[in-house]
Amino acid sequence: MAFIDSNGHKRIKRTDCKSESDKAFRNVANDNVILNTAGEENTRVNENDLSYGCETGRSHTESNANILMTLLFEKSQETEEHAERMAVISRSIGAKMNLPKKSLHDLFLLSILHDIGKIGISERILNKPGKLTKEEWMIMQKHSEIGYGLAKAYPEFAHIAEYILCHHERWDGKGYPLGLKGEQIPLASRIIAVADAYDAMISDRVYRKAMKKEEAVEEIKKNAGTQFDPEIVKIFLELI
Repeated sequence: MAFIDSNGHKRIKRTDCKSESDKAFRNVANDNVILNTAGEENTRVNENDLSYGCETGRSHTESNANILMTLLFEKSQETEEHAERMAVISRSIGAKMNLPKKSLHDLFLLSILHDIGKIGISERILNKPGKLTKEEWMIMQKHSEIGYGLAKAYPEFAHIAEYILCHHERWDGKGYPLGLKGEQIPLASRIIAVADAYDAMISDRVYRKAMKKEEAVEEIKKNAGTQFDPEIVKIFLELI
């Protein structure tokens, strides 16, 4: 069941298997991924193993991920639409790179769970309309480590825990929490960094209005080789 909060964001209430977060699983983790969002390419990747549904006996993985997603959606300004769009972008990049099915599945899980550590961050900080103080920003940065710990606690998500930990690392080594550089950063984390940044920029946030898509694309281009893996940016620009 969804409701609109005071900031106009779609939020989720935990209900039954007909919840909005279940719909996100079915919509994104479908049998095919459209590579080119502009419609210029129709290459599809068959991913029958990624199908999730509301039928009796749905996977334990979906059930746990659904719980975590719901907790995050209820607490922060993150929305299911953001997770869904990230999954489409990141898996499209992965498919263009000819990554195997398992890697595409991992990108799907990472898209919906990358910020799950925000469950452990104060709502006062998560939803602050103004600029964070230095102390608040240091607390916010902990969400990557909290997310890593949460993922490790679930056997079905433990294999993506490192990707969650590293999704705010930068190509130039100036990211957090480990200060990894270049290909030291896991590939999935480098892919998700581009997808996350782009979709965040074109979405309204509590502290700013959305950018135009053209402006967001220019920001991604400008930060290729510093914040982002330049090869992944190149693929992203071919698809967008």
